[in-house]
Amino acid sequence: MKKHVVLCFAAALCSLFLSFSTKRGGDSFAIFLNGKQVLQQFVYADKSAKTLSLGPLRDNDKIEVQYSHCGRPGKDRVITITDEKNNLLKKLEFGDGENGSSRMVFYRRDITAKSGTFKLFYTAKELPEGRILATIVSTEGKVVAKL
Repeated sequence: MKKHVVLCFAAALCSLFLSFSTKRGGDSFAIFLNGKQVLQQFVYADKSAKTLSLGPLRDNDKIEVQYSHCGRPGKDRVITITDEKNNLLKKLEFGDGENGSSRMVFYRRDITAKSGTFKLFYTAKELPEGRILATIVSTEGKVVAKL
C-alpha cells in the first residue's frame, strides 16, 4: 500500500513539473530579401514590434515570406499589401504550401505605390483573421520595415 502511494505521488509530481516546461511549436515566419533572411520571428515567443532597415529597394528586388503553422505550411495562403489607410494595393494568392519551407515570393514592383507606408498582411485557412507581418515605411529612397 505504501509503495502505491509513493508511485502516485511521484506521478503527480512529474505531471506538475512537466506542466511548467517551455512551450514548443507555434507559428513562426521569416522574411527574405533577395534570398537573404532579414527577419525570423516566433509568434508565440515574441509579439513585440521590431524595426528592420532594408535599405533602398529596387523594382526587381525579390521579397519572400515563409510562414509556418506549428511546422506546417498554410492552406489557401494570401499576402495582402495595403497603404497606410488600408487601401488595397495588391493581393497575392499562393494556394497551399507543399512543405514547411514553402515560400511566398513577390517583387518590389508588386507594391504599386513608390513611397509612403505599406502594410504586409498574411492570411490562411489556419489563420483566417490574418496577421500583420510588417509595416514598411519608405522615405527618401530608404525603406524601413517595422515588424
